[in-house]
This record gives sequence, structure tokens and C-alpha cells, in this order.
Amino acid sequence: MKSICRFALAFALSGVATSPALAQSNDDEVWTGPYVGLQAGARYASGASNETLVFDKDLDGQYDDMIATAAAPTVDLFAPGYCDGRAAGDRVGAGCFKDKDKFDIAAHAGYDKQFGNFVVGLVAEYRYPGLTDSVSGFTSTPDAYVFRRKLEHELGLRARAGVAAGNALFYVTGGGAWGKFKSDFITSNDDSKFVGSGKSAAWGWKAGAGVEQKLTPYMSLGVQYLYTKLSPKDFTVRASGGTAGNPFITANAAGTDIRRSGSDFSSSTFAATLNWRF
Repeated sequence: MKSICRFALAFALSGVATSPALAQSNDDEVWTGPYVGLQAGARYASGASNETLVFDKDLDGQYDDMIATAAAPTVDLFAPGYCDGRAAGDRVGAGCFKDKDKFDIAAHAGYDKQFGNFVVGLVAEYRYPGLTDSVSGFTSTPDAYVFRRKLEHELGLRARAGVAAGNALFYVTGGGAWGKFKSDFITSNDDSKFVGSGKSAAWGWKAGAGVEQKLTPYMSLGVQYLYTKLSPKDFTVRASGGTAGNPFITANAAGTDIRRSGSDFSSSTFAATLNWRF
């Protein structure tokens, strides 16, 4: 993938001092018109830093409670700690499998308008990223508790503005983003009953920059960086049931609500772009 980006960047930079047959006069609107295209590259996801699990054992809507061990009411059941990613075992020492980065591909359509050397435009895009973001907590029993969310679909609408240098275009871009998440919960605790899963939508924003080079009057190649931040709704799991002394039902027989401490979901995308212009 790095070779693709380097290849695209070389083409883009070559347009700064271009002298091929593609070159047009400064009066021509080289970049004006509609286009469709593809983006392909690498995408890296990240959730909130130092994320943990938080608990509402009295079900008052405030996630500010500590879950104590059955033997000692002042000892935190989750004292072993937390880690980013999916638990590799039921003990904290086993660590976590890190969330995998993904090959990213997207389709887009847009329109540019050139005013002298200045270019402005609007572009809409759709991507199927399949990115996951997980956090795991460990108890002294020992057991592991994993919250995982997957970004299944993403839409974006961005403005972009840049400076044309002949057949090269250098631009910045930014706008709104919408994503659809699927959330689930995994645990090695087979004593309690856990209920909660589903899908949710999230709004956010994205911003970045890129460079694009015309290969022909109707085709351009480039490289682009985008940072995306979404804020999905909190995914809550109810822990209940189990045997007598279960720490999740000591304060309330109905159980304890559990969710992850962070809601932000961000990602960075480095991609090559290919556009067909009309």
C-alpha cells in the first residue's frame, strides 16, 4: 500500500513544473466539472485512550459505582485492570489482541469549480470499513469482559478547497460524517446473565488534505489523508442473576448496568485516489 501512495504522490508532484501536452493556459478551468472516483488505502482505528468499564449498580443512571468482591466490600473486583482490544484469556496477564487495521476502499462523487488558481468543491462518499474497537476488563475471579463495536457503514459529505498548479491540485477538505455501528459483548463469566447488544448510528466529522494530478483531461490520480471522529451512543449491558453473593446484584436485585467509559471512535485513513472527470 505504501508503494501505491508513493506512486500517486510522484505523479501529483510532477504537475508542479509540468510541460506535457496536458498543460493548458491559466485561463482554462482545468478542474471545473463533476467527477466520480475510488479511494483505496490503509485505515487505522482508535477509541478513547486509557479506556475502562464503568458501572451503575444502583441503576440510578450514574456510572460511578465500584463493583466489590464477594469477600471484601471495599476491594475492587476489577482491580486486575483493563486493556485495549479483545481479551486473550480470562486473566489480565494474558493481555489483549489489538484491534486490526483495515484495507480501506470507498466510492465518491463530487463537483469542483475553478476560479483562477483557486478551486472549491463538494464531494460525497460511501465506505464499508469493517473497523472494530474493543476494550476488555478483568476480574480477580478470574474472568474477562469484552465490549466490542464494529463500524459497518460510513457516509461523508465534505467541502474541499485548494490551489491549482497547472495539472496538479493541492487541497484541504472537511465536513460531516455518519456511521452505523454494531455492538456486542463477550465474557468468560458463565455465572451471571448478561443482556445487551444491537446497532446504533453516530454523527461526527472528518478533515484532511490531499494532492491530485491529472493524467489525462478525464482522469486524475492522487493521495489523501483523512481523520474521522464519530461519537456512537453508549452500549449498555445488564448483568443480573447468578448465585447468592454475586457482586453484580448486591446493591440491586435487578442487576448492574455496565458500559465502556469512552464513546469516541476515531480513525486515520491514508489512501490513493483515482478520479474520472466529465
